Amino acid sequence: MIEDPGCLWARVLKGPGVQPDSPEEYENLKVKMNLFYHEVNLDVQKLKPAELKEGLVCVVFSLALKSWCRAVVESVFQGTVDTQAWCLLVDHGDRIIVGADDVRTPLEKFLQLPFRVRRFKLAGICPMTLQVPISENTAELVPSSTWDSSATKYLHNLLQGMSTLVEAVLCETQAGFCAIELYLTINNTKICVNHELVAKKFACFMSEKSSTLKGNRNGDRAPVSLAWDIYSSPQQLLEMKGCCPVKAPPPDILIRKEQNDDPQDQETVVFSHSEKQKPQESEEAFMPSQVNPQVSKLTRNAGTDTIGRGWRIRAEATDIFTDKHCGQTDAQKLHASDSSEEQKVAAVSQEPSLEDQLTSSRLMQFLNPDPLNPEQESLDAKVVRCDPGHSGVLVHAALRVEPCSNLTRAPISEKFRKFLLWRKYNGPNVAESYCWPAVARGFDTVLVSHSGDNPLSYIPPLLMLLQTVSVVSSLAARAGPIAVILCPGWEKVQTVLELLEDSKATYNLHPTSVLLGVDQEEPKKFKIQRNCQLLVTTPFTMTRLLDAQCFLFLRLCHLVLDEADVLYSQAPEQMSVILKHFQKVVSGEERSRCPRQIIAVGSRWSAGIEGLVREHMIYPSIIITVMEEAALYGRVHQRVQLCLDCDKISVLLSSLDFHPPKPQKTLIITNSAEETEHVYKAVVNTAVFTLKAHEDLTDQFDFVIDQWRKDIGHGTQVILVTTNDCLKALGIRDATCVVHYGFPTSPKLFGSRLFCLSENFRNLSDADHAESSSPAAQSVLLLSEQNARHVCGVLRYVRRTGALLPPELLQFALGVQQAKEEQKTDRPLCTSLKSFGFCSFPSSG
Repeated sequence: MIEDPGCLWARVLKGPGVQPDSPEEYENLKVKMNLFYHEVNLDVQKLKPAELKEGLVCVVFSLALKSWCRAVVESVFQGTVDTQAWCLLVDHGDRIIVGADDVRTPLEKFLQLPFRVRRFKLAGICPMTLQVPISENTAELVPSSTWDSSATKYLHNLLQGMSTLVEAVLCETQAGFCAIELYLTINNTKICVNHELVAKKFACFMSEKSSTLKGNRNGDRAPVSLAWDIYSSPQQLLEMKGCCPVKAPPPDILIRKEQNDDPQDQETVVFSHSEKQKPQESEEAFMPSQVNPQVSKLTRNAGTDTIGRGWRIRAEATDIFTDKHCGQTDAQKLHASDSSEEQKVAAVSQEPSLEDQLTSSRLMQFLNPDPLNPEQESLDAKVVRCDPGHSGVLVHAALRVEPCSNLTRAPISEKFRKFLLWRKYNGPNVAESYCWPAVARGFDTVLVSHSGDNPLSYIPPLLMLLQTVSVVSSLAARAGPIAVILCPGWEKVQTVLELLEDSKATYNLHPTSVLLGVDQEEPKKFKIQRNCQLLVTTPFTMTRLLDAQCFLFLRLCHLVLDEADVLYSQAPEQMSVILKHFQKVVSGEERSRCPRQIIAVGSRWSAGIEGLVREHMIYPSIIITVMEEAALYGRVHQRVQLCLDCDKISVLLSSLDFHPPKPQKTLIITNSAEETEHVYKAVVNTAVFTLKAHEDLTDQFDFVIDQWRKDIGHGTQVILVTTNDCLKALGIRDATCVVHYGFPTSPKLFGSRLFCLSENFRNLSDADHAESSSPAAQSVLLLSEQNARHVCGVLRYVRRTGALLPPELLQFALGVQQAKEEQKTDRPLCTSLKSFGFCSFPSSG
């Protein structure tokens, strides 16, 4: 953008010390910002800046670009309705006016890429204007503090249509801008733009300005009359045949010719030309009072800098583009200086003890419930929603579970908190933040997450619960453990016991592990120490103990199933015996006032866990962070449609029910914006109410969601065609059918699609929930020959749903498997197969 010869906005493409920017990176940044700030369930109050002031780095919405853009506030003024801000779009070079309520704070991840535009000016010259004294009948040109519009228009005309070669030399850097000399090649004649403006009386050299201000005017300062055709018809320059003053450029300047045969290259110019004018401000603050050349002090460098589209700046010093005044914005400099100061202070200050940290943290948390250092907190943490659905977590519970976001507020003992801090634990993670409160309150709890094999997902709140809940006198007189942790093997038993011992937070629980051998008499001889209240063992050992000495477990109140999905797959009969005994013990009349709790954690949902919830749990809290497992829990009906890639549209239309007996909301998900447009055109022709949303239409998200959320009647269907990236921004959870037109490339992506059906999942925590004979949610997967390598994984997942498998799918999977086996004939046998006779990774084959 060219405001005038003293203010040129351009972007640096490459040069010494500067990494060339990637258009793809900035395009991805724009897409991510649009999806985030257009998210329909976003709490905008948390994203508004605390104070709107000059120099603030922010994010604003440009109506002209239809996009959220990074910006810097240049001025703040009071409008007719509210406070408004004059903002510079730092990636586009344009200026817009926005209301204070429309300014957003940028997330840290949106500031990783440098700003694309920087400010430049023509070096060594100052503007001139026509002065007409009142007492005289003549006019003369005198130095001025602002540029005439005629000079700006003349510069526009030179750059837009006359030059075939453009070169630039970086002369000096000052706070806020860089001074350059521009060279143009016109009809094989090279001219210097700086000198050309002086020759055409639009400007004068800085030295001439100083002499003029002292009264020593040159003899050629005769009054002149500027004719309109001098700057409106730059073609007249061709008649000068290079007679104008020309300053020869350095001989080693790298050049780039325009691609005249490419119309796009002819249309794009280095600066985004805009006729918008900034408010009347004095440029004297940005113009040096006298020339301060630095070129003589700098060493030559063979690198070049390209600015804009087709412009190159010659960098004559390696430190020019690393200079803080030129390469960084004020906000970036301030952030860097603050970071350096914090590092210095942290280096010289003595780190307080762990006890002092905890005491101070508790006291400050009591006095100030808000974050201790909100300025240093990542804004990403501020926009975390309390609704688990927005975090991709399914929580079904009779009573609301409030997640704990940090260790300070976690329901764990002080001793265990110190232990976690000593281990530099950076949790709790998403699964633990929901599971810990549920366990600490004594609820029956089921957790399915990728970290389901980690004992930390349940041990910290369990220890606190065991130490704070008193056992009634009738049980205190008996012997045996109060809590039992069942693990799938001896390795896991040892891991859990070591964690309990290392934490030193068990107090009077005296945890013990039990692993019995094959000796038939060993269970009868075994004795548990009287003060043991926490036992860690395996299902096989506990079953043998129950057969021999069932009275050892009469005090049992808490049963923990570590890796419950593995326990049910390895020892289903033993689990049934243990649960029957637990149910018999806790259901006695003398146990009516005693606590009872079952905790099951794992990484997969299974039929065994479902039976556990139905038969042995009371008002359970079910927490699932793996979305594809949540779909299995929610009993989503899966359908797989085999088709050729060229017939996907026809198969898609045949799979849709255009006259459903119940109101239906169908989500068709594609992998790109082009696919979305293609599918939308095909579906809308069926006269069904159809919506579309993709990355290029983020400004229409509010309208799309308003239409989607409207109540519909029986026999009505609403269809929305969208992409993967838009799912989170749209926040849809009430779809009744998801059609995977674009094949999901990963299980996580597949699960995020299915989570759009979560409001129609079954709810096992509700005792009064009556399940319908048919699932309320269904998923349709279009599988073509392009996705043949995924057919085995699809088949394994569909089998877990219990759905009937179509014969053609089984035949297709068999053919794919046979082809894989044929490819293995030329490969050597793996080490595991040679040593043990079986492959360690059978699923990979």
